Amino acid sequence: MAYILHIIDATEVSTPQATEQFIAEQSPKPPFLNPKFANFTALITSNYPDLSEEDLDGDNDENIWEEGINGNMSSGNLKNITVKSNLLDELLMAAIARAAIAAELQLYDDEGQVLYH
Repeated sequence: MAYILHIIDATEVSTPQATEQFIAEQSPKPPFLNPKFANFTALITSNYPDLSEEDLDGDNDENIWEEGINGNMSSGNLKNITVKSNLLDELLMAAIARAAIAAELQLYDDEGQVLYH
């Protein structure tokens, strides 16, 4: 099962409510190459490599990415990532948040209604 997190490029967004609105506005936009998203991917995969191509049946606990991180959908200034819910814990969430912040992005967990910035 997948747990969806949102990586956003919007320094003006500072509350969960504003983030929900931002996500709704960005979702219909076409993807584009955002160097901040590329930087985030490089940072997070240095500790949590994307092994999705080798983990076709999803049973490798060394691979936290449900659908792979490079191929995940992006829309405008929004990138959705999916992690395996059974592997998501506070340590992993903190690592993802640190990588997003280091890349000058924000992480939003809509299930927990938490914006990491």
